[in-house]
Amino acid sequence: MAAKKKVLHPRPVLEPGARVVGIDLSLNSTGVAVIGPDGTFEHVGTVLGTAPHAGDLVRLYERLDALFEGIEALVGGFRASDLVVIEKALSHHSGPFGEMLANWHNVAGNLTRRGIAVIPITPGTRAVYGSGGGKSDKSQVVLQVERRFPTAKVANNDEADAVVLAAIGRHLAGCSIEPAPLPATHLSVDKLFEPLPVAERVVG
Repeated sequence: MAAKKKVLHPRPVLEPGARVVGIDLSLNSTGVAVIGPDGTFEHVGTVLGTAPHAGDLVRLYERLDALFEGIEALVGGFRASDLVVIEKALSHHSGPFGEMLANWHNVAGNLTRRGIAVIPITPGTRAVYGSGGGKSDKSQVVLQVERRFPTAKVANNDEADAVVLAAIGRHLAGCSIEPAPLPATHLSVDKLFEPLPVAERVVG
């Protein structure tokens, strides 16, 4: 029986003037990073969640909507041309998974319904891209991000993860913000997407 061919995701295409937004989503502390069209960091910050809802659905969705509004305020308003790279919500995460999943779909759904391109990235893929391994602790990730992206000025590990996610978006679109040649740690994410045409492999 022939092996099933792996289906690769299409590469994102950045429109002229497009930004790339990385979101490390959490109910409590969400890291956000925005890379502008020129490849520089426009915004890097943290959005804190409101108090837990104690099982009340009305309060739950008020909490989720407040978090999305906080993200949008930090970004300075989402634009149709933005590319958003967001960490996937996986079942092994600690905390109430149902609420985390609702939060993820609230953010991803709001953006998708506006016609904004959203790319989900697993925590493992983000970790390998950011620090060279999937088991680096939070302090190691922050140190790696400070070394590789010194202009981002991260204040915590949530912001560091968001910076990595935004950098992944630029890399996938063929306009990496990192000097060439890119390190081997990028290979895991490249294996998930269609090859980039040679003519489009631009660094800048």
